Amino acid sequence: MKNILLLFLLQSLVFPVLCQEVPVSKEPRHHPVFENKKVRILNVLLPPGDTSLYHLHSTPSVFISLSTTKTAAQLKGSQPSPFGQSTQGNIWFENLAPPHTRIHRVWNEDKSVFHVVDVELFTDETPFSDKALSLSHCLLITDTPWVRVYRINLDRNDKIEIAKQNNPFVLIAINDASAEVFLNNKKVKGTARAGDFLWINAMDKIAINNKQEKKASFALLEVK
Repeated sequence: MKNILLLFLLQSLVFPVLCQEVPVSKEPRHHPVFENKKVRILNVLLPPGDTSLYHLHSTPSVFISLSTTKTAAQLKGSQPSPFGQSTQGNIWFENLAPPHTRIHRVWNEDKSVFHVVDVELFTDETPFSDKALSLSHCLLITDTPWVRVYRINLDRNDKIEIAKQNNPFVLIAINDASAEVFLNNKKVKGTARAGDFLWINAMDKIAINNKQEKKASFALLEVK
């Protein structure tokens, strides 16, 4: 009888917490690491076997997968989705502004940490007035009124320079790399870990130089 009462007490304490609904920026596994008037960056870390709270996505967002992890998810009020695999390097955009909001929870079925960066966008739907970047080692993969997303891949001794632009950018490392990053000709980073980021103001100059054997990969987000 005592065991039954204890189990009932634990369920009564845990179940309401798991069913709680919070804004994504308040969900404990989603760690806000940067915010200004244009974007909010959330570093998402979900340990093996852990489950997030139900959380609300309500802004256009870019997601960058930084781990290869077996996961599953459940929309509130629906059955869980089949297990899937998040693959390191996947980048996608979703317009989650009303009426496209999403309330869901996610759990980690793997033996390693599930790692994602979620960039919430506070820009409007007005189209860009400037042309997209066209540079070697820089591929445009998403072009929307809210954001343009580029993938930068640098092999050994590859270098990329982005001259002064009218729009700001966010640079996010996809993998651990020893690439040198220069902002306005000053080195700001000699080693990048997956999830490291850099805010680049309009008219700033950015350069990245990869001197190691391992490929260095970055996501570059252009915002108005």
